[in-house]
Parts: sequence; C-alpha cells; structure tokens
Amino acid sequence: MMKIYVSFLLTLFSIGVSIAQDWKQINPTINAGTYYDIDFFDANVGVTVAQNGWIYKTENAGDTWQLITSNTTERLNAVKCIDANTAIAVGEGGTILRTVNAGDTWTAISTVATYGLYAICFVNQDTGYVSGLQGMILKTTNGGASWSKQTSVATWDLNAIYFTNDSTGYIAGWNGKIIQTIDAGQNWNLLTTGSSTTFQTISFINKDTGFAAGNESGV
Repeated sequence: MMKIYVSFLLTLFSIGVSIAQDWKQINPTINAGTYYDIDFFDANVGVTVAQNGWIYKTENAGDTWQLITSNTTERLNAVKCIDANTAIAVGEGGTILRTVNAGDTWTAISTVATYGLYAICFVNQDTGYVSGLQGMILKTTNGGASWSKQTSVATWDLNAIYFTNDSTGYIAGWNGKIIQTIDAGQNWNLLTTGSSTTFQTISFINKDTGFAAGNESGV
C-alpha cells in the first residue's frame, strides 16, 4: 500500500544561503531578485531561473554566472536538465523554453498552455511532464520539442510532479490534493490525503513511500 506522509515547508532556502557545515555562501554578480529553481547538466555546467525571464549559466561549478538571453520577460518557475545539452524551463503565461546547447541559447516552444506552469519531471531523455495552473498537464515524448495536453481530473493548481517509474506518477497541489497516474499520464485519479495544505513539493524514497510538503499549517 502506498503511504504518503504530509509535512510542512517551514523554511524557504535561496541560492547562496549557508544551511549546513558543508555549504558555503557564494556571491555571484547577478541581478538581485527571486530565483525559483536551479539544475546542472554536469558537475560544472548549470543554470538557474528567476523573475523577469532571467536565466543565468555557470560553467565553473557556480563560481561565476553569466546572464543568458531568454527572449521572455515572464517569470520562470522551474528548470530541468535532461541530458548533457538539453534542458527545459517553464514559467508564467504558459512559457516553455528549450535549450539543446547546454543553456547557451533558448527557444520558445508553443503549446496550448496560457497560464502559469510550475513543475517539470522527466522519466527519461524523451518523456517528460509539466504541470501548472488550473489543472494543466502537458506531456512530451521527444525531449521537450513538442508538448500535448493531457486529460486531467484537476481544475486546481498543480505545483509539483514526481514519477516513481515510467508509468506511475504523482502531482501535488492546491488544498491537499494529489493525483496519480499508473498509465504514463493517459488517466489521472484523485487520491485521499486528509490534508488541506497546499502542497509545493513531492518526493518518493521508493515506489510505495512518498512525502508531500506545503506552506500552510494543519494536516
């Protein structure tokens, strides 16, 4: 039986904040603002996304960062590197950006989404999912080059995605709601959590046991 444990996101961490003895604060020359996600292509090359469409890239494990032209001013909420050269970034206004040269340039991908997109999950180099405002779920089977809208039982915001294998995945969001697919996104079912917390993240330690965290008090 699958077990979902509910906890709370008590502290918001940002880039460069020392939160443990093995962490060090860095002071890169970047625009002051809110940075929403970060991911790395390899041990040295990574990107972070932020408000105003900002994308910064590092090629030396975070010592220095360079502003990359994104051709959007929409807030970017998430980024995912899926191989050594390819990454997807998503954000407000249905924005999906794709790079195939390790973040040097980004191309806008057209989809039916017009509202905010919040989360990305890839199960392999080809197949991935994006979720967002008002129950939007998109799926790609070609590494993010194109996306199709999935049938969803949700009409609420979907903030976080996690797949435990190629077929089984979970999306968590508003008011304690988590939906599940067991057929690679063809169908989604609403699960009972007993919580009214708006979930912001979800993760699993194995196929049966997962954790969802949110930003409201009470379970």
